[in-house]
Amino acid sequence: MPRPCLSHDLAIVKLLMHVRHELSDDRVDHLRRILKRSQLTPSAARVAVAGKKLSRAFLIGLAREPVEAMPESLFRSNMGVLWAEFLSTEVELEQVEVRRADFPFHFRLPQPRGKGQMRFSECAFGSLVIPSEFPRAVVFETCSFRELRLEGKSKDCTFSSCAIDVVSTKKRYTDLPYEVAGVLESAGVTVTGMAEVSVTDGVSELTRVARMFLGKMDASVVMSIVVGADGLPEEDPRLGWIMRFSDQWKSFLRALEKHHLGYRVQVTASGNEKFRVRLELPPNEILNPSGTDARVVAFWGALA
Repeated sequence: MPRPCLSHDLAIVKLLMHVRHELSDDRVDHLRRILKRSQLTPSAARVAVAGKKLSRAFLIGLAREPVEAMPESLFRSNMGVLWAEFLSTEVELEQVEVRRADFPFHFRLPQPRGKGQMRFSECAFGSLVIPSEFPRAVVFETCSFRELRLEGKSKDCTFSSCAIDVVSTKKRYTDLPYEVAGVLESAGVTVTGMAEVSVTDGVSELTRVARMFLGKMDASVVMSIVVGADGLPEEDPRLGWIMRFSDQWKSFLRALEKHHLGYRVQVTASGNEKFRVRLELPPNEILNPSGTDARVVAFWGALA
């Protein structure tokens, strides 16, 4: 039985039910406005989905709004909660199309029976698990994943132009951008539109690692990086990506300093000397080797 939800949630659930039975444009627009500014909890979603009160077509229709008018993250989060509950509840579904939804952080892809693809477009996932021997084709287009776990071979699974921070299978794990496509392909997955992480792009190992360093810094994995006199940080689980490539990190720092793109500022502290790493440009600008800044062009040229 669904757990009871708060009065705020019940108001949204009642509105969902009313709109479900009277699909006028005014009612749908009103519901969209509510979902843009009010958080829908999983318990409310369970009540809304229980007894097949919401249909696949209804959920798809809710997200059909012009891109320029699409709501911000709260609406996407609410759509993710509704879709997660709907997919987990239905035992049989024909083709599924989910667009612009941010799913709960831990989500195991359900396996409803039925024909046709399961397609996710412009969605965001925290930690997604795809079960072994998934029974139908599933396609992810322009989606982002903080963590993706494949429990087995996924030959009918396609990732197109997706951003994936961490991927793991039974045999492999990586958080390195240029290894992601290879790990996916080794699990039988079809990968397209991910040339930026290819290991066959003809660039040097140091160039690939430097891209990874700047990508991590651009994603604000840590707010600041403090290093010792040897250029390496003290033990910090958040900086494992530096320690794993310690020699390349030192070369990366030297190249930044040589080409006036970075420097180290001494930190006042007792004990051993410490320095804070600073960049002269935002990481995403340094990541663009074809820009107009001569320092950036020379930096990447030196790493090639």
